[in-house]
Amino acid sequence: MKAIEELKTTEDQYKVIGVSTCHIMAADAARLEQIRREGNNMVMPRDTGAFVKLYPDIDGETRNLEEDYPGFTDAFYNVLKLAKEAGYSMVEFDSAATEYESLSSFDW
Repeated sequence: MKAIEELKTTEDQYKVIGVSTCHIMAADAARLEQIRREGNNMVMPRDTGAFVKLYPDIDGETRNLEEDYPGFTDAFYNVLKLAKEAGYSMVEFDSAATEYESLSSFDW
């Protein structure tokens, strides 16, 4: 079908990675909920975590994660930075998502 082929070939796609919430701190989880209430449409909290859409770089200028998402810990920024460098446009933080040996873990 033409519609399916059109959808498959669009450049308006997002590569998403699942990351366990154990890789962020409890303060980050609370901040995700707070930032959503403040009207940030790049964050969508859920009962088990949150989706965080990463702003794209524009004209070769790297976005500043601390400016885009103020008030988080270095652990949170590290996960976003690594995900972006790996080619992802969105991070799904979820309690049941993959735990990565190379990332710091927090027991909260």
